[in-house]
Amino acid sequence: MFVKAIVLSLALLLSGCSHWSTETKVEEAVYQSLSAVDAAQTIQGLRQPCYSESNHVLGSHPSPAEVVGFRALVGGIHFAVTSMLEDQDADLWVKRMWQGVFIFTEGRAVYMNWSLGATPVGATCP
Repeated sequence: MFVKAIVLSLALLLSGCSHWSTETKVEEAVYQSLSAVDAAQTIQGLRQPCYSESNHVLGSHPSPAEVVGFRALVGGIHFAVTSMLEDQDADLWVKRMWQGVFIFTEGRAVYMNWSLGATPVGATCP
């Protein structure tokens, strides 16, 4: 179910971006997917007493609604900036750097969550 939700969301998100380069579409899909996995891992992890959130904006024990709301807000801002960079025909290095920093950051968060035992479908205390 989780994977279907991500695929549907990405299809809807990217459907209006036909003018985007293939690279940008792929990078945006990767970022948004990692962000969704991070949110799911966080929600699952926080169901266990041994976990706390490390994102200072959310606090140590945010509610699932706060996690989803925050990820949706950040994802929307990321999408808007990506769209602006494409519309303004920004230099390729700027677009790659923008995506690379965010993909790296989300990938690291997903890896750290996983290494602590949090997955998108459950979590166990180490």
